[in-house]
Amino acid sequence: MRNKKPFVMRGGEIIEGHLMEDHIYVSIMISPKLSVSSFMGYLIDVQT
Repeated sequence: MRNKKPFVMRGGEIIEGHLMEDHIYVSIMISPKLSVSSFMGYLIDVQT
């Protein structure tokens, strides 16, 4: 996650994150107006 800006524009905010050798833990706060499934779909699209 190089840039926080796309998350903020989508109604999300990165609260904290931990980088491990083979995975990442991230706590994200999203707007109540946005469904979790649509935000996760956005994250998957950004990742690929």
